[in-house]
Parts: sequence; C-alpha cells; structure tokens
Amino acid sequence: MKRSLILIALSFLALAQLSWGQTVPQTISYQGVLRDKTTGDIVANDDYDILFTLYDNAGTAVWSEWHSVGPLNNPVTVTDGVFSVILGKATPFTGILAPPVELGIRVVPDPEMTPRIELTSVIYALHAGRSDSSDYAQKAGEVSGTYNIFPSDGNVGIGTASPQYALQVITGSGRAVHGYAQLSAGTNYGIYGQTNSNDGYAGYFVGGRNYFSGNVGIGTTSPGTPLHIMGTTAGGAAQRDDFLTLHQKTTVGQMVDGLGVGMTFMVEDVDNVANEIAVIYVTRDGADNGGKIQLRTREAGILKQGITIRASGNVGIGTINPGSYKLYVNGNFYVNGSAYCTNGVWSGSDRRWKRNIAPLEGSLSKVLQLRGVTFDWRRDEFTDMDFDEGTQVGFIAQEVEAVIPELVNTGEDGYKAVAYDKLTAVLIEAVKELKAEKDALERRVAALETALHKRQLGSVTTAAAGQ
Repeated sequence: MKRSLILIALSFLALAQLSWGQTVPQTISYQGVLRDKTTGDIVANDDYDILFTLYDNAGTAVWSEWHSVGPLNNPVTVTDGVFSVILGKATPFTGILAPPVELGIRVVPDPEMTPRIELTSVIYALHAGRSDSSDYAQKAGEVSGTYNIFPSDGNVGIGTASPQYALQVITGSGRAVHGYAQLSAGTNYGIYGQTNSNDGYAGYFVGGRNYFSGNVGIGTTSPGTPLHIMGTTAGGAAQRDDFLTLHQKTTVGQMVDGLGVGMTFMVEDVDNVANEIAVIYVTRDGADNGGKIQLRTREAGILKQGITIRASGNVGIGTINPGSYKLYVNGNFYVNGSAYCTNGVWSGSDRRWKRNIAPLEGSLSKVLQLRGVTFDWRRDEFTDMDFDEGTQVGFIAQEVEAVIPELVNTGEDGYKAVAYDKLTAVLIEAVKELKAEKDALERRVAALETALHKRQLGSVTTAAAGQ
C-alpha cells in the first residue's frame, strides 16, 4: 500500500530549555502524519518499519537510521496517524552536517517517498552547537562555520542568562571579545563597527584603558603615523573646521585659573625609561572664560618656560607673563631678515640695573678710526640669510671690533654682528670731545684776538705821543 508522509512540526523543546554551559542534544525531534496515498485516510494504528536518511546538497547519503520491529526493537508507533521519533539516538550523527540537508523517508516495503524534505532550523541548531576542531567537542556556546544566524527579535548573552542588549558578553577575567583578522594582506577587520546616525557611536568604550598597536587613523583609512588625524573642509570663508578637540569638563563654580587640558610628549630610551621632553597646556587664564596656551620643553630635568599665549593674545617667550606687550621675549632672539618698527625700538637702560658705571674716553679718536662703507650682500652665496637687495650702508664688523670690541658680537656660527645702536653713545662722546676742542680753540682765538687788539692799541698810543 502506498503511503504519504505529511510533515506537521519540528520540535526544539529540549534545545530551547538549555542554558549556557549545558551540552547541546545531538538528536533531531521529528513528528509527522502517515496517510494512505490513494484514499488520503490515516493509516491503521500499528508499529511500522521506517528508514530515515539524510542527504547533503549533492544528493549523497551522509547518515541513515532504521526504526523497525526487528532486532533494533525501535519501531515507529503510529496512533491516529500521528508518529514522533527521535533521530540520532540509534545511529549518532557524525561529522559536521552543514546545511542544506534533506531528509528522505522510506516506509517498508515501499520505496523512499518523494520529494525529500529540506531540514533548516534543526540542522542549524545542531551545527551551532558543534566545534570545527578535530575532536569537534559539542559544547553549548561554541559557534563556528561559514554562517551562524541568530534571531533578530531577541538578545544573545555570553556569560549571562539575562542579556540586556542584542549581544552582551560578560567575563570575569581575560578578554570578553577578541577580534582577529588572520589574513596578512588585503583589507580585513578584526572588529568593525558602523552607525548611520550622526549622533550614534560606531564604538563606545567606558572606563579603564584603551590600547591600540600600530597606526591609528581618524578621518583617514591610511594612517602614516601612530596617530594620523585628517579633517575635512566644508568650504566657505566663514566655515570653522575643527578636527581635534581636547575637552576637560568641570562642575559649576569650579572655573579656576590654570584648569584645563594638556598633552605630554614622552621619549623612551633603550632601557625603557620614559622621559617627559615637552608638554602643551591649554588652561584657563583667570576664572572667566579666557584661555591660555603654554608650550614648555624640558632640559636637564628642568621644565623650561617656553611660549605662552595669554587670553589677550599677548605672547611670552621664556615667560608666562608677557604683561601688556604683544610679544615679550625673556632672553636673546635672532632675526634672520629685516625687522620693521613704526614707533622705534627701546633698550633697557635703568640705572638700577647697572653697576661699574664709567664715562667713555677717547671716543673721538675711536670714531676717526672707523670706516663707513657701502656694500652689497652676497645673496647668491647665503640664500638662507634673506639679505636685502641693493646697495647698503654700514661698517665692517672686523674693523669695528679692532677699534671698539664692545660693539661687536660673534655668533655661535662664527659670524660677527655690530650693535649699531650702541655706537650712539660713542658718537655722542665724540661730539662732546669735538665741542670741548672747539671751545678750547674759541677761547684761544679770543685770547689771541685780545692780545692783538691790545698790541694794536698800544702802537696807536705811542705814535700819538711822538707827535
């Protein structure tokens, strides 16, 4: 008698009741209805011999199991047309049964029914419970294979029985999540996060520390340095395109001077001793919303006063307090080029700063030994000096040094410079010497004129008396 098997349901009750850490059952629960193919009536209540066979996607039988009255003594009992069997108990499943897999059913003595039935959820659940290792230890929570699919309407928990998120991983120690892209070439990702919301987070890390090995790119997929930040310009002259923000948050009423954020630059020697070589601070300038920037370097273990930009925009070099000056330099500075001043240059000269004060002597003699010249700078040979073009007027430093060495300075590179402003004091004293000589000459001339006048007057008196 020809029979037809009609699939009613696949049961996963045993699997659904498992918690994490329990062994996944290596059986398939199957239920169906057996009817007469000709009349459509359910078959008589009895025990039947049925062969169940699993086929891979190539149609090759990969597993089979007899349920019969014979020596196995495990027939399929049909009651009111309905039967239930547990497949895999008599003949265990071996190997990894990767979907798609079809189930073939043959009720003896008839041939196998057609078409075969494709198994989906059951075989996925079985495959998800296996490991692809050589011993394929079948433990709950070990998932492997080309595709592993979980429902989208529930949460998956690893290390927790009550996950609060689509995937929640909790571990007491070690690594909760480990992403490892094994390919040594091409573009691959150990962990990839993406969001379509401008207010969303592709990655969110809270607490502890975060470690990155290799180059990190922000705004670029090809970072060339350990940290490579690339901003994008939206265009427009009024557009402000910030690409890096350092933000320190305080409570209300705690806006104190010096509070802010900073960056520290370290260098590590071969003995793994880290040394702080420079720091950048961005802090409050007072208790209001003003801010200042400080760049400081370390020399011989001492943190030096570098460059400070105050809230007013005033800049201090070598000092943190430029006062009311737009640029305050505490120390010497070098200008490779021309300096232009609309209101002149002031040199500190307060008596309170000085000792061993003495007048200049022989200034006129020294000035007479100086030689003023015209010259052209050798611009083609010293292109990095940014010399002015055209004919210049000045002195030769070596010639000045031979006469007034105090006016000449020799730089670290061996080249000499003249303090033209200090020459003013020498010129003033030279003029005073000329004035003194002039006064002396005038007094001498006056005396000679007086003597001459008296002689002339005496000659006239004598001549008158002789008459």
